Amino acid sequence: MIAIFNCFLCRSTSRQQSFICDSCYAALPWNYNCCRICALPLPSLATSRDSCGKCLGGGVAISAAFTYAEPVSSWLKLLKHNSCLEFADFFASCIFDYLLMQEGFMSADLIIPVPLHRQRLKSRGYNQALQIAKCLSSLLDIPYDVQSCIRTKSGLSQQKSNYQQRIINMSNAFTSLQDLTGKRVLLIDDVATTTSTIAALSSCIIAANALSVRACVVARVS
Repeated sequence: MIAIFNCFLCRSTSRQQSFICDSCYAALPWNYNCCRICALPLPSLATSRDSCGKCLGGGVAISAAFTYAEPVSSWLKLLKHNSCLEFADFFASCIFDYLLMQEGFMSADLIIPVPLHRQRLKSRGYNQALQIAKCLSSLLDIPYDVQSCIRTKSGLSQQKSNYQQRIINMSNAFTSLQDLTGKRVLLIDDVATTTSTIAALSSCIIAANALSVRACVVARVS
């Protein structure tokens, strides 16, 4: 018996096992025109070498596969709040495909998912960034690490915080538990809004003597 699969979006049928069909995959809100540093979506005439105004002085390099738009934004909420962990595999594959298209992308020695505070982890039951990191680790053949850094400051939910609150929340939010001398670290998270979380964790990792830090997220908020 021949198996038939349905696209999650358009419901078209295929004999190829896939979450969505090729047409719907291509139509997702890919973040091709963005700041080369923080991945902020830019006007369509921008190039991959352009930077937004805030990043003219540099910063932690971030790659974001998508803009935070439908249907990706709804799928991220399902992953984060409704235990729909099957989306973690899909998003890891999307990040993998996106990275393959990035000019000059350098590999890493270690993948570190953005840690949750123990209280948030207990209430949610899982870390969505870790779920994505596990899948991406297999695709990139790079080990993931959940022992080197922990989040020691809980604070308000980032989703419910404005820009200034996010910066305050992230001040001294992470602690490094291991020496990372010479390691090229790739951070993984689901969404980047102000990039304050990535900046704070990057500072912590650099203080642990890592050689370099860059980040990948599923989606970047405009």
